[in-house]
Amino acid sequence: MKTESKSVQSQIEGMFSQIHGVAQTALLRVKELDRRTDELMQERATLQRRVLRKEDFLEVMRGRVRGEGNRFGTLLAKTFRKEDCTVLAAENTYLGTDLLGTSFQIAPFNAVLPALCYYCEDQVMAGISRALDQLDWPTESDSLSLSEIVTRIAEIDDEVERVVDERNSFADVLKSYEIIEG
Repeated sequence: MKTESKSVQSQIEGMFSQIHGVAQTALLRVKELDRRTDELMQERATLQRRVLRKEDFLEVMRGRVRGEGNRFGTLLAKTFRKEDCTVLAAENTYLGTDLLGTSFQIAPFNAVLPALCYYCEDQVMAGISRALDQLDWPTESDSLSLSEIVTRIAEIDDEVERVVDERNSFADVLKSYEIIEG
């Protein structure tokens, strides 16, 4: 009986030793996945802090200029909808439409800048480009393009999601057996 007891005890100890080993392996994997998540998030932050190439920055600025111009264009169209388009009005020499939008209320500023963006987008962009010429910009050989950065950030986000899912599945099992708190 004593031998049988020792055999059962030995089997139980062996099983607990295996469980402990598996739990330790799972804990190490959780820590490894946490480190990988941190590395990816650091890479993401580094990419976000990179200085764009001048050409890419100009495209970003063009989008902003165009957005301001489009906003003005929408308000101008509303104004023209109210305009008298009759022959009598055409014979009148008075131009009732506020083409510069000085009466538009575009909070928190007036519409002169958006009007410039609407009427003179290319000239505004040429002025911005001249101003940017005075700054130092990364060269093509030592920097990534905006599209490459955006692509890499999307890849990082996908990988982070996969890593976090894997990490959480390990952690959930460990929590369910009260090996870790959570």
